[in-house]
This record gives sequence, structure tokens and C-alpha cells, in this order.
Amino acid sequence: MENSATKEEQDVKGIFKKPESESGAAIIEFALGVPFLLIFAMAAMEFGQISAATTAVDNAAHAAARELAVNPSGDASSAKEAAVNAASSFFAENMKIETDVSDAEREAYTHRIPDSNGSSYTDRESNVSTRKCTATVSVTIQPQTVLGDAIYAAGGFGGGMTIESNAVELKDATVEGGASSW
Repeated sequence: MENSATKEEQDVKGIFKKPESESGAAIIEFALGVPFLLIFAMAAMEFGQISAATTAVDNAAHAAARELAVNPSGDASSAKEAAVNAASSFFAENMKIETDVSDAEREAYTHRIPDSNGSSYTDRESNVSTRKCTATVSVTIQPQTVLGDAIYAAGGFGGGMTIESNAVELKDATVEGGASSW
């Protein structure tokens, strides 16, 4: 008996016929896929470094400003030490740390003092004095990969990318050096 399949059925079966060998296809897929994986891995390294540096610089700036605000002497060396301790050791050695403590600024305010039976209040003028403690921390990072070199060059960061953070804390200076009359 002859093959009873029609010409159309034979054409459809031919479309789904498995090729004899697929060994070359795997090599081509590998050759096309690996460069994309490498680019992705290099980009992840570069952006990871930028993210880590940003976090380290931000933490260091806040630690330095906090140290300036709570340290009675407002010593810059202790603030710099606090900044280095707060930053990742990977970035600490290349950090630039600048600190500033402003002159005291006085601000008047009114507070209410209740009388002895609590039925009325007396307004009393008073003053508070504060100092702004500012810390600026920066670090310059270099690209880690060939892709990073290209990204930095395209962004105009040929000599490395500088990441900077500023932090400001207020220091109570109302009774610095002892109480005084206003």
C-alpha cells in the first residue's frame, strides 16, 4: 500500500523534522551569550563600587558631624577619626575630610511658666545659642574594569569619580564656658 499522506501533510511534517545535528548551534549560542554576561558582571562591579563608596562617604560625614556636635572641645581630629571608623576600610585611606564649627548663633524664644496653682502662665523671654557643625567627606574612586574605564570616560570622569557628602549637626552652645547673663 502506498503512502496515503497527502502532499500538504508531508510538507507540514517536513517543517517539524529534527535537523541531523545541532552541535554548531550550541557553540554559537555560547559565543553570543558570554559577552552579554561579562558586560553585565562588569557593570554590576562598577555600580556596586559606586554604591558602596556613596554609603561609606555618607556614613563618614554624619559620624564626623555628630562627633563635632557632642564633643565639648569640637576637636577636628576626633571628628576625622570618627569619620574613618564609620567608613568602610576600602575607602577610608583615600578620604578627604573637612570640618567646620560655626560661630554661636543666638535665637530668642518665649516659653510659658505655670504659676503655683496651674491656673495661669507667665511668658518668659529666653535665648538659646547653637553652633552648626559641618563635615564634608569626599573620596575619589577609580574604575575597576575595562567597561568602567569606558563609562567613566563617557561621563567625563577620566581621572576617577569623586563622591562627596555633607552633614550638618547642631551643637547646643547656650551654656558654653558657664552660664552668663544675656
